[in-house]
Amino acid sequence: MKPLNKISLTEQAAEAIKRWILTNHFQVGERLPAERQLCETLGISRNVLREALGVLVGQNIVTKGPG
Repeated sequence: MKPLNKISLTEQAAEAIKRWILTNHFQVGERLPAERQLCETLGISRNVLREALGVLVGQNIVTKGPG
């Protein structure tokens, strides 16, 4: 038997967003799409998206601000 994949949905979403930022050559200060659009694109809930964005904030990849 192989070990089960232990990567959480939050971690998978954070990695997908990070790859998307890098492949689309986002500039510093450029905004990501709206939460609703990211959720639909990734097929995840808003809670998972918010957790994933929190992971990326902790890694200094994105910053969160109002709006």
